[in-house]
Parts: sequence; C-alpha cells; structure tokens
Amino acid sequence: MREQRPVKHRVFIYGSCVSRDTFEYFDDEQFELAEYVARQSAISAYTKPVELIAPPTLESRFQQRMLSGDFGSSLPTLLRDSTDEIDLFLVDLVDERLGAYVLPDGSVITRSLELISSGAENLLPAGSHHLPFGSDIHLQYWSQGLETVASLLRTHHPRAGVALLDIPWASVSETGTATPPSFGVSADEANALYRPYIDAAARILDAEVVTPGSTAVVSSPDHAWGDAPFHYAPSVYRSVASVFGAPRAAESAPPAPAPASAATPSAASAATAPAQQVAAQKPSSVMTFDASTVTDVPEISEHVKVVTVKHGSLANGEENLVRIAYKNHAARHLVYQLAAQGFHMYRADKNETRFVLDSHIPDFWHKVKDGDLQHGDEGLIHTVEPPRSQVRAESMVVVFSSMATPYDKPSILRYMDSNYRSLPKHVPDSTAILRIADVDGVVGGFYLDTHRNPDRTAQVTRLVERVAGELGVPADRIITYGPSKGGTAALYYAARNGWRAVSVDPVLDDTFYESTYDDLHWTAGPLFVHRKRDLFHHLGGQVAPHPGGAHLTVITSPNSPQYPYTAEILQSYPPAALQVVRTNHPEVTEHAHVSPRTLSIAASMMTLYAIGAQVSPGVRDVDRPAG
Repeated sequence: MREQRPVKHRVFIYGSCVSRDTFEYFDDEQFELAEYVARQSAISAYTKPVELIAPPTLESRFQQRMLSGDFGSSLPTLLRDSTDEIDLFLVDLVDERLGAYVLPDGSVITRSLELISSGAENLLPAGSHHLPFGSDIHLQYWSQGLETVASLLRTHHPRAGVALLDIPWASVSETGTATPPSFGVSADEANALYRPYIDAAARILDAEVVTPGSTAVVSSPDHAWGDAPFHYAPSVYRSVASVFGAPRAAESAPPAPAPASAATPSAASAATAPAQQVAAQKPSSVMTFDASTVTDVPEISEHVKVVTVKHGSLANGEENLVRIAYKNHAARHLVYQLAAQGFHMYRADKNETRFVLDSHIPDFWHKVKDGDLQHGDEGLIHTVEPPRSQVRAESMVVVFSSMATPYDKPSILRYMDSNYRSLPKHVPDSTAILRIADVDGVVGGFYLDTHRNPDRTAQVTRLVERVAGELGVPADRIITYGPSKGGTAALYYAARNGWRAVSVDPVLDDTFYESTYDDLHWTAGPLFVHRKRDLFHHLGGQVAPHPGGAHLTVITSPNSPQYPYTAEILQSYPPAALQVVRTNHPEVTEHAHVSPRTLSIAASMMTLYAIGAQVSPGVRDVDRPAG
C-alpha cells in the first residue's frame, strides 16, 4: 500500500528576513512555505501599480522578484489568486522602516535597500515625495493599506491564522557589543517608532502577537545577512518558532498564545495542533545527542535530516562544535563522523550545533527555494549569471569559491563564498559566469571526490559542460577561476578537461595546513578519496599542451607558504601548457594576501582567455619592490 504523505500547513509570509529566518526554525515536516512577499509596504500593496518608472534590473532573482512585486503592488493579487488555502499568515513590519515614495500619479514605491543600492531612488519622477516611517501621514496611509490586506484575508482565506512578530530591535549582540544603527536609526529609536504600528497591526489583522518571551533579544554579528539590530541570534528565532510547534519546542519554549476567542483559534494553535498529531505518528526527522557523553556519533536512522549536538560543557568560550573541535580531538572525531555521513553545520549557539543532511539542503537552503540559486540534475547547487548588455555568450568563467571567512561559520553560506562579486565588470560583456557551491566535507570538499560523494568531479564536469552547451560556449572558451581552495578546483578541472584556468595560489598539498595549523582544512581525516599531492602529480602527466599557447595560468607568490609545494608539483606539468605569474608585492606576506593583491592580473588573464588570445608559457615576476 502506498504511504500517504502527511499534509503540511501552508505559511504565507508577508514581511522581512525576520519572518523568513524565523521560518527556518519551523519543522519542515509540519510546515511549508506557500508564498513570501517582502520589500512591499502596505501602502504600496493597496495602491495602483507603478507605471511611471520601470523597476531596476538586479542580479539577485529573489531581490528582482520582490522589487518587481513592489512596483506591481502584487500582494492583493497573490492573496486573491492563491488556489490553495493558507493556514498561517506570518507578518513582521521591519521592511516598513525606510518609509515609502508617493509618485505624482498616486502610485507608491517602498523605499527599500534594493531601491537605494540600485540607484533607482535617484531616478524617481519629479514630484515624487517621501513618506518617512513614523510620521503621522505614513502611519495613516499604512493603516489604510493594512485594512485592505485584512479584508482580502477575511474574504479569500477566512480560516487562516494570523501571527504578528513583535521582536524588538536588539541594542546589543550576543557578544555584548552594541549593535550598529540602521540608516542612522538606533535600536531604541526604532522600537519607539514601531510601537504604534505593532498595536495597529494587531488590531487591524486581529493577529496573535508573538514575542520572544523571556529570551534575551540579542543580535548575531556573524548573521548571514550582516550585523544589524534585526539580524538576531539563533536563540531568538528558536524561541519565537517554538510557539508554532517547531522542533525542540519543549526545551525552552514559551507557552503557545491563548485563542483570541472560542470561535477563532489563535494563529499558533490553528496551524500547529493538527500538524503535531501527524508528527506523532511518523518517525522523527531530528536527532539529538550530547557530545560530552559519547565517543562516537549514535546510529542515525534513514529518517533523520537534522542532527542537534549539545556541547555546552565542552564550549570553553567557543560558539560551535567545529570550532571546539580544533582544540578538542574527541569533538573532532564526532565532526568527522557527521561529515562522512553527509551532515553539515548550519546553525549554532554556545550550547548546541545543528547539522543538516546534504540531500536535504536544496529543500532547506532558502536561497535555493527563493530561486537565487539553482539545484541541477547533477546534484550541485549553482547560479548562472548571463552575459551583460543582452549580448550572446561567447565565453564562460566558472568560479570556484575559496574558504569562507571565518572557515567555521555556522551557515550553509560558507560553502559558496562569493569571490570576486564585481567580476562581470572586469571581463568582456559576452562572458557568462557560473558559480558552484562546494557542499562537502566540513569546511568544503575542494570540489574533489570524497567517500561521501565519490563522483563529485564527474558531476562538476557535467554541470559545466551542460551550462556551456546551453549558452553555446565552446570548450576552448571555458575559463575556470578561483583563489585558494577555488584555485585548487580551477587548476584541476582545466587540466583534466582541456579548459583554460586562472588558478590563484592553489592548495595542491595539505601538509602545511595539517601540520602547522592542526588540520585547519579538515583534510587529514577519512573524508577524501585522494591526497592532493598525489592527485595533482598524477594529473600533470596527463596534461596535453594546447596549440594556442599556455592554457593554465597559476598566480602565486614566493611569500606564500603554499609556494614551495606549488612550484614542486607544477614541475610535472608540460612547460608549454603553463604560465606562472609570481607576485613579489611587499604587502603579500601570507597565503590570504595573494588573491586580493592580484585581482587585476586575474581579470586580465580571464579576459585574454575569453577573447581567444594566445598566452605565452613561462614564468613572469610582477610587483617587484622598488629599489
């Protein structure tokens, strides 16, 4: 008999990253995201679409969709046209903080970070005027807009619970430092401005107001979106999410809000009671254990997607299990075991670290779910930036990411550090850019084969060939680029497949990081199929020179600790296939300095390869000190 899949409760988010980040702590066995509308003031939502100016073009698909939705006043349409019932309407008001612009024809544009950073704010039609957040006129117009939203909810989704997040801006971070102001507004000032809006929204929407309860409201300086008073520590999101029956709700959860009336259940109870009944009938997707009480990771069932490891007694001031493991070898053994089974750290606080299963990441990582990143048939998360200026793609740069800073930050984003974000401005307009995530190992898998993913190199090759084929880019115009860990991959794939490479100070031998920094890159354990030194020595003997000159460019420095290993291994490569550029810049004193001091050289080499220019082999010394 075919197993019947449990019905999940559909959540419509109307708000900012505060609601979206809180939703990440909901139990995905019980809840699913039906729709997400951000950067759209209630004033914009209830006025006519903007016709006097087109929305700017943005690189992020998600940001583009949100900004276009704001210009099109999309919220009412989404509420009307939703074919499935909404169980929970989750709201926060952070995106109202910058006010809104009223255009001469009465249409409205929300003043958002994207509107400002794109320069579109400076192109608004003459006669547009700004409604500052907190002003009487803004509150009046906004209240009218929210009345429209409430009416649409009552008409089209009468059974939906409404929850309003009331999380004060944090004045201090979890490290005790003061939070920075946002556009000149401090946390205390913002909290005073928000109070009448919170009160009005609770009344107009007949919403349950959800707060962090007794949990201290602090920000996280290491938040994925940066340091801000409304980018909170995990404990804050966890406390708020627990109201909705999220995992671990029983640990320290405040009680669920009481129903508003007997006839109208609260948002929390309406959305979670049936889901909790379903969850009780099926195996748990979350496993928890204490790192201080085990020597090996307990057996993980096939149903588990998230592993929570408690480590408070081992912390010693450190903030996650991976960081603890640099000094505690028993903890390191556990992290290696988790990585070998495909579990990757994604959230942490001083008491516990959470790991998510690799196969679950595409359904879990909001950048994938929001469309900013793609998950292809090859099983790899990536993004493709088309050529600028609407021209046909004639070349493609494949960007492999370096180690994140810090290496051990508790976020999936560390597997796709956005190196050289301005690259499209420094290569020909006809160049497409493919960026690939390195979701493997503990801090990355160097895009190489691991025992968990023994076909990783074949998967990467297939992805590059597929995207190049779809764009019409020939193999001799595929350029791989990356610094450090990314440089390792750039050299490997170009040498293996005959593509062009701009490899910046690649790590071709793990000896230095294993011996000097006690296995900083997590390569000494049982994760990798091959040792890099052996792999790249063997690869050198398989490289065939190109008739068009050197197709492999390695940028390095004699001042880098990687240089002795790189120079020795590259001796096994055909001289005719190789160009080595050595920077002698006096400010390059370590490995991490090479890439930022040679960006212009890297861009020049990528441009030469992109236009099919011949590159002469040999060794070139640049940036010699004066005198």
